[in-house]
Amino acid sequence: MTQTETPYVTQAEKFTDVVQACVGVFASHPDAADLWQVFDDLTRAFDGLTEPDALATVAQFMDLPGMQSVTRTLARRLTERSGQNARAHYLYGRSLLIIDRDSPEAGPALERAWKLDPHADPLLPLCRAASFIAQKRYVEAEQACRTMLERAPDNADAYSNLAVALRLQYRPDEAVIAGETALRIAPDHQHAPINLALALIDSQRFEDALSLLRALIVDRPHDDRIRLPLGELELRFGMWESGWANLHARFSLAGLREQLAAREQACGVPHWRGESLEGRTLGVWLEQGYGDAILLIRFLPLIAERVRALGGKLVFGCFGPLVELFRPLIPEDVELNVDFLRATDFHIPLMSCGAPFAFGNATLPGHAYLRADDQQVARWRERMGIGDGRLHVALAWTGNPGQVRNDARSLPMDQLENLLAARDVVFHSVNPSAGEVVAALRERGFDIIDASPDLHDFSATAALLLAADAVVTTCTSVAHLGGAVGARTFLMLDRTGSFVWGTEELRSPWYDSIHIVRQARFGDWRDVVQRVRETLASMQDAPAPAGQIVEDATDPRATPARIARKNKADKASRKAGRSARAHR
Repeated sequence: MTQTETPYVTQAEKFTDVVQACVGVFASHPDAADLWQVFDDLTRAFDGLTEPDALATVAQFMDLPGMQSVTRTLARRLTERSGQNARAHYLYGRSLLIIDRDSPEAGPALERAWKLDPHADPLLPLCRAASFIAQKRYVEAEQACRTMLERAPDNADAYSNLAVALRLQYRPDEAVIAGETALRIAPDHQHAPINLALALIDSQRFEDALSLLRALIVDRPHDDRIRLPLGELELRFGMWESGWANLHARFSLAGLREQLAAREQACGVPHWRGESLEGRTLGVWLEQGYGDAILLIRFLPLIAERVRALGGKLVFGCFGPLVELFRPLIPEDVELNVDFLRATDFHIPLMSCGAPFAFGNATLPGHAYLRADDQQVARWRERMGIGDGRLHVALAWTGNPGQVRNDARSLPMDQLENLLAARDVVFHSVNPSAGEVVAALRERGFDIIDASPDLHDFSATAALLLAADAVVTTCTSVAHLGGAVGARTFLMLDRTGSFVWGTEELRSPWYDSIHIVRQARFGDWRDVVQRVRETLASMQDAPAPAGQIVEDATDPRATPARIARKNKADKASRKAGRSARAHR
């Protein structure tokens, strides 16, 4: 060893130094094959360390910037070599969580560590809690947090995770207490304030949540985890300009982030921020779900008018299943791209148009702005059996399972069955991919029909909704579609719901034809289902005006089934009257 060489105390220190240098070279030359060979040699050398040195090396790498992938690789090799060492499995599970908090491999590694030795590391219960939350195993996450607090009563991370686990078990008031405790212990905690704000929202303490998020954003102006719920709250309160602007933080979420990067980096199209459109094209595209697209498409004519006035050309990228439904609303001078958006001079997602084009009270039509083909509606009326004396209801009880709030907004099976038990009501399921569920329900005697195989696009679904006596749905694209076409729609809403549905209102300014039936208690659908059943019963039983044929669709009692029953009864009455006069 020369005088300039580092005097390593252990082989582990030398190994650590060499690996860090190697990673630094990889950052500049990631495709160099010889460097990958060096890295392979280094990981093999890791196997030569003693078990205590290997454990210490992995633990040391865990918190070093840029070493996450190295840590994961070494921790995995350590578990292969020391399969009965609980700490090795803990380090591997934790390294996976650091890289990806939703890692499916982290849970088994941490459970293996727990089984071998529950005291393998002081943070093991906390890591288990994080993994359980990612797996949506919220009861076990709560138990893991409480175990952590038994060992470390002042652990702010445990209280912060406990707030998440409680909120996702529909216990928001308890979640608020946990979040507040985390902040008392660690006022500068990174995650606890956000978890507290979400718990406040689910507890209907909207103004408290708004105040908290506004205070946080002052100190952390670039934290999108704060800006996104802040934007949604502002829109809920009608604070349009700041709400739409803050909602751009949604592109920090996985999936949306990649969509934006693909357009701006791969396609090289800049985001439009008010630049001149004279002689240029502006591409508007749909980046979220069908419901959001239906909600916001009402503004497309306004956008087209503004772009036209600015001397530009509007290009609209539309999801294929929505094209026929949206087509009548698309101005003739707007270029339509189906399932893609061609390269344009600028781009902007439809939801991001809210701020520059001033979506708000003055531009918010609550009346129907989409329509269905009259012939399709008539065909669905005939096919459904409208007028047979029963009430025919279009039903959607769950949405996209990938949606982050789908569990909270979906009707559980026991309450779905309770709804289906309504007397003299035929339910027509418009839930895609629910055929097996519907078949099982029919076998058990419930009067439900799977209409989804014939709903090839949203224009067909719109026709069915308008043909039905009523629409009953949770917060899905069906709710937005029912409101957009003016169908009589009863929205079964979870306690919090989207910003579109306001706070406690039973109607929404976004849709005149939607009646909101809100949960009284978070996660409890029983009262909601009972009220919907009572409403359906009243639609069947309400008496028509004496001696009058009910034909006016604006009459709140005038469903197609009731019109048919009333007209049939009146016709029979008139026939009996003529017969009696003939025999006098």
